[in-house]
Amino acid sequence: MTPKQAITLAKSWVGDIVAEEGVAQIDLEEIRYDDAKGQWLITVGFYRVTPKANHGGLGGLLVGNARKSFKLIRIDDQAETVLSMEHRAVESADV
Repeated sequence: MTPKQAITLAKSWVGDIVAEEGVAQIDLEEIRYDDAKGQWLITVGFYRVTPKANHGGLGGLLVGNARKSFKLIRIDDQAETVLSMEHRAVESADV
């Protein structure tokens, strides 16, 4: 499996799993290959959108707080299947 195939699988799989949870914009954050286990470790990030009450004339199109979630997706290289999804804690960088 190529890196591009692993990324496509990870993003598609996450998109299917969280489709009903109000998420937007699934992005690739990190990718690495674990030679010892034959697994791709792909971190994706996406925004969880909380609806906000709309008191204007935009017909409910306003969005409340959006927070980014990060998930580590493990993919078996030979079987080309997702093995797991784990929360990926990310520290905030002071710039």
